[in-house]
Amino acid sequence: MAAVKERPFRFERATLGSSKSFARLLASVHPELWVFTAALLLLNLHLIPGLREWAPSPQIFLPERVRAGEAWRLITHVFVHTSWLHWLLDGVAFVILYASLGSREWTSRVLTFAACTAGGLIAAWLDPRSGVLGYCGLSGAAHGLMAVSALEMLKPGSSSQLQGGLCLAIVGGKCAVELVTGQCAFGSFYGGLMGIPLVGSHAGGFLAGVAWFAAAGVAQSVLRNATRSRISPAPSAAARP
Repeated sequence: MAAVKERPFRFERATLGSSKSFARLLASVHPELWVFTAALLLLNLHLIPGLREWAPSPQIFLPERVRAGEAWRLITHVFVHTSWLHWLLDGVAFVILYASLGSREWTSRVLTFAACTAGGLIAAWLDPRSGVLGYCGLSGAAHGLMAVSALEMLKPGSSSQLQGGLCLAIVGGKCAVELVTGQCAFGSFYGGLMGIPLVGSHAGGFLAGVAWFAAAGVAQSVLRNATRSRISPAPSAAARP
């Protein structure tokens, strides 16, 4: 019986190709997303059994603490979560939505995230319960990012306009129903692991995302027209007879 000739180089070549593809995938991820991911890990050490005793207290948003000088809570609250399920659902949704943002400039992406976060925070701050319960999590910002992603799909020439319209209608309708009922959609499925949601933050983030997208579009149009007017040649004077 003839011996079968082994060809290990094929495996090595496939492994090398897979490694290069994985490296390209990592390089294509928005750089600032690594910073946000690190914050999601470091600010939720209290959720890990065995680390709760020495982990710092959750830096959630509490109006009284902010007024007392702890202004960093205006930033840290968005990364803090109340349970592993809260952290997992918010974290996965945020990473997917942020990675899908169409802007090539990191400053534009970060400002979009900041605007959606601010919208959710302001809406939660207006809820009287925030003074007692506090506020944390990425859900408000995520609703804003969903609105931005949907509006990007609705741009002229996009092949995903139907999906964008459906997404915008569903997310906006969900926020409206939550405001009317005062209850988080699908909240009964979480078994109390999501804390007590301040559902107004979802609508706040959504509206902030829509407003930011519109404002950014207007600003880009103004800058584009100003640039064209600067580079366009001046009309030549008409020749006199």
